[in-house]
Amino acid sequence: MNDAKVAAARFGAFEQFQFKGAKGDTVWGYVVKPVDFDPAKKVPVAFLIHGGPQGSFGNDFHYRWNPQFYAGAGYAVVMVDFHGSTGYGQAFTDAINGDWGGAPYEDLMKGLDAALAKYTFLDGSRVGALGASYGGYMVNWIAGKSERFRCLVVHDGNLDERMAYYDTEELWFPNGSTAASPGSRSQPTESTTRSTSSGAGKRRLSSSTAPRTTGSSTRRGSRRSRRFSERGSRRSS
Repeated sequence: MNDAKVAAARFGAFEQFQFKGAKGDTVWGYVVKPVDFDPAKKVPVAFLIHGGPQGSFGNDFHYRWNPQFYAGAGYAVVMVDFHGSTGYGQAFTDAINGDWGGAPYEDLMKGLDAALAKYTFLDGSRVGALGASYGGYMVNWIAGKSERFRCLVVHDGNLDERMAYYDTEELWFPNGSTAASPGSRSQPTESTTRSTSSGAGKRRLSSSTAPRTTGSSTRRGSRRSRRFSERGSRRSS
């Protein structure tokens, strides 16, 4: 039914690449070239981050966060299936439980570095990071960790996973994947070592480097949790 429209549409060519990511594991990503690609020209980069985090970029076509949309606008697209992604074995998917800001962030930074090194037409000085849902969560995380991006686009990304416990019926996330339920003292942390965005030197990242809003939001969440408990006790009495 859509053969004529598809034939008239122009698509950017794509290919997969691989690199050594967090935990020394092989991680895969995609690069999509812009429409009217000219290898002699440097092009800006749309760095797409998928949601889930139990999700994956694949060889499919979808109306949401379609890399061909950016390719048609003249961007090259880089996408990384970081730890937590599906399709690479259950251990790879489960590797980030309780560590949403650790291995995925390391994979994304290393994956972008690998793509910039391999594909010389990518302009590393003009990179924007974009994501929704967990991708939005990661964009928020990146905002407190790196200044390498020219712009950040976040859609539907949580700022405080502990408070999200009161906003959803999907309790599998706070009870398991993030380990950030109100009764838990843990929050997704990052204890990995990474190179700085300039590649000069390394520094150790830990939960103490998390955005300041996390601590204040957590304290508010604890107070709200106590108030809910007190109300329940009064009603039962």
